[in-house]
Amino acid sequence: MTWIIGGVIACIVLYAIVRFLSSNDTPALESMSQTGAEFDAPLWLFGTKSSEEWLLPREPGRKRVVVVDFSDPHKDSGDKDRDWLVDNAAFLLAETLWMRTDAPATAAVIVSLPLKKIISPHDDAIAPYENLSGLTSSFKEPAVVAWGAGNMDIAREGLTMKVRVSDETDERSFTAPYLELEKTLIDWLVGRGLCARKDPPAWYAPPKTEQLPLWAIVHHNLQLQTLADAKNHVLEPLAPDFQDDMVDYGLDAVEQLEGAGEQVKLAAIASAVYARRANALKEERRTKILEIVAGLKDPDLVRLSPRFYVALGEPARADAVKTSDAYRSADDAAYREWLGKIHEA
Repeated sequence: MTWIIGGVIACIVLYAIVRFLSSNDTPALESMSQTGAEFDAPLWLFGTKSSEEWLLPREPGRKRVVVVDFSDPHKDSGDKDRDWLVDNAAFLLAETLWMRTDAPATAAVIVSLPLKKIISPHDDAIAPYENLSGLTSSFKEPAVVAWGAGNMDIAREGLTMKVRVSDETDERSFTAPYLELEKTLIDWLVGRGLCARKDPPAWYAPPKTEQLPLWAIVHHNLQLQTLADAKNHVLEPLAPDFQDDMVDYGLDAVEQLEGAGEQVKLAAIASAVYARRANALKEERRTKILEIVAGLKDPDLVRLSPRFYVALGEPARADAVKTSDAYRSADDAAYREWLGKIHEA
């Protein structure tokens, strides 16, 4: 899995108010050293070791699209569904780009390594592009940067987003409900010749409008689990009960997001994998997750299953997949290379 944590953004001032989860007692950013956490594939693929190279291949000549964590000046409105959508807009938009375009996409959040906290912006206005210089100055090649803020009336106005190519001076601003905003972003990218549209894979379908808040909180949980994973040293370890709640959310999503695609199952599996790595996965949850893995039908997702079996403590079942039709039909070198590394930690 191509992903970068640490070293991307250092000692910058992006926002004046800092929050980790519901806490508001974090010192101002001016006194903090920060870094960036960039996620270069959908969160529910994390832990599958570069599977996106064969599962969701990109057009290598395209500029990367970096969607930065959105600001939420109305965080205290009391509307949790709205809060979840704004907090995870960067991940939801990046996911849409992966599914419906051929451009590489990245969701980026800011963290404080000294405090081991996520920095959540709460500006009353959208930060100017110059405030993103800690991120954009790290780009080795020009990229498309999207950032913005959530509006109070999330149903009617949704989000306001700005978008700009890092080596240009012009920028565009769009305001729309979330589902319209993702369409507007893709229209703008295609109109500029920065990507081409593509059909999503057969196993993917977006949640319905009323299902988006639950899908957003699943992303939120996966983000925390990823950053708290021991190999990343970004957040403090999550409490076992918290890990268990997150796996429970993933299982609930499988039941409740009717009509959405198989990526919902991947999210539940990924959550369980992280919980097991933290020694917090209960056996009854593991049993349910293994049933989900065994029930994957799409050939591409069956090809993913060996990695999940290994991560869930079933290496023999991983090896058994090699006798399946899905394995025999996977002749591409990228998959074979990936499969050869599934037993690595």
